[in-house]
Amino acid sequence: MAQAVAAPLPLPANRGPYAARLALKLVEEALGPLCRAVLKCLLDHGMQQYGDLARTSKLPQPQLRAGLLVLIQHNYVNVYLKQEPPTLRGPGPSYSLYEAALPRILQGLRMPRFLTYIMDEHGPTSQQLICTLLEHGRLRWDQVLGAVTEAAAKQEEGEDGEEGDGSPPPTPDVVLNQFRSLVIERFIERVPPCTLPPPAKQVHPNARKKVATPKPGSEEEAALHREQSEALVRQAYQEERFQLPADLLGGQPGKAGDEYAGSGKAGDKRKRGKDAAGEEPAKKKGRKKADAAAAAADEATAAGGKDGEKEAESVLWRVNYDEFNRRFRNEVIVETVKAKYGQDAGNAVLGLLLANARFEASAQTGETVVLGVNEISSALRRQYGNDLVPEHLGEVLSELSEDVLQFLEAHGHGPGGEQFVMNIPQVLNLARLLELESVVRNKFGEHGMRIWRLLFATGQLEQKQVSDMAMLTKEEAREKLYAMLKAGYVTLQDVPRTADHAPSRTFYTWRAKLEPALARLSSDLYRAAGNLHARLMHELDRNQELLDMLETPGISDAMIQRRTAEIAKLKAVTSRLEAALLDLDAQICIFADV
Repeated sequence: MAQAVAAPLPLPANRGPYAARLALKLVEEALGPLCRAVLKCLLDHGMQQYGDLARTSKLPQPQLRAGLLVLIQHNYVNVYLKQEPPTLRGPGPSYSLYEAALPRILQGLRMPRFLTYIMDEHGPTSQQLICTLLEHGRLRWDQVLGAVTEAAAKQEEGEDGEEGDGSPPPTPDVVLNQFRSLVIERFIERVPPCTLPPPAKQVHPNARKKVATPKPGSEEEAALHREQSEALVRQAYQEERFQLPADLLGGQPGKAGDEYAGSGKAGDKRKRGKDAAGEEPAKKKGRKKADAAAAAADEATAAGGKDGEKEAESVLWRVNYDEFNRRFRNEVIVETVKAKYGQDAGNAVLGLLLANARFEASAQTGETVVLGVNEISSALRRQYGNDLVPEHLGEVLSELSEDVLQFLEAHGHGPGGEQFVMNIPQVLNLARLLELESVVRNKFGEHGMRIWRLLFATGQLEQKQVSDMAMLTKEEAREKLYAMLKAGYVTLQDVPRTADHAPSRTFYTWRAKLEPALARLSSDLYRAAGNLHARLMHELDRNQELLDMLETPGISDAMIQRRTAEIAKLKAVTSRLEAALLDLDAQICIFADV
């Protein structure tokens, strides 16, 4: 029997030690040591009840409660309601469970990228909305409006006595319209209620077993019904996740109430546009019908006004990180296809992703829906006009479907022309493989890259075969192989011919598999990000006196002139570290969050 000699595979990136260490640093920097202690307890012991958390953290009750509330406010801890099965004495007890939201904490490094993307796509008002929610975690609509208005007023007047930029502050109607757009495009979502059941356990495909249909009245049938009811509760939240309350829609016919009614998803825009175009002739049908419709709308608005106000006052909103990650994922896919297949192929894939956007629920989508050529070209024209639509779009997509990578599959002809389905993980794995090869080349040189590609293509080779096929000496091949083995990018397998595992009667083969190498690279990226963040904090702490001087109001220009060199040096060092940290986070997004 074959026995693996290499170290065990690393944990997934979001549960690795370097990721947890980085998350603790980020929380301590943003929220203080008390929140760090509570989060560390949740990371060490997993999902817990409040009583268990109090025992394991050993914190006083007031401090534990305060730290937990702050973490929940900033969406760093998820809260679930666990309902135990009923007993002979009646319904089972229910209790709350607390779980550290590690992926969301780690994506805090991506906030500058979020703000830059929103600024480019939607302008400064939307950027201020996203910035406010990122800063405060979760807020009601009235709190969001107040914070944005106050920030705009400060910006107009100028802080520290300086003159403002002269731009007028946005009106409440402008802020509301931008907020509606961000919710419809899924950049902002409702906060999940604390009554949601814990997430269903994910079983590895190799560990899944076929379960027979439970007998009526058995415990297995009761457990199945409980799972189905919990799934319905989760589905109910997903359906209202991007819905706007009635008072935020306006409630007047033909205005925002019609334009934004429905599920609140980005894909509903085109349908709403057709409906609105179809209502135009109704305005010419006569005064009586128009008056009757207006009266009915006024009655409905008056009846539901109080309920809508109550709903808006109780709804909390937060930034949807997953939508940003989905768009960053699309950028990576398009750039990868352009680099490998050309500009027209990249534009065709971009149109396919745009047409599929309204059907996606998260950034971890497996395949797109079946889309026709007409739908793809229409999505491109709506977003970019005719400039990016390839001249022969159907032929470009057909050629991609015949490629050896097999990430695009043809599905015959339909009402919208020839139809296609794209396998998104297949293209992402190509992008990850290219990043992995670049890292291996930087770490182990061209010879190491040649050896890794050879092992990845052939499956497994002995050391002599590696040196012969890679055209290297035995010493060079052995040095590179053991260096990559130590780093975790290749594995060594021993295949004994006898039961005593004698080395003289054992074959040793080298292997390079994509999944373990990607997991190791993700762990290395988190370790590097943690080191960069620690170095950045060290530089800021070492120059704290200089930073305090710059923030002191009324500081003289002469004092600043005397320390110009120190200020320029600190600015250059921090700029390089922050840029490197953002570059690392862009790579982490590809490997861990999409």
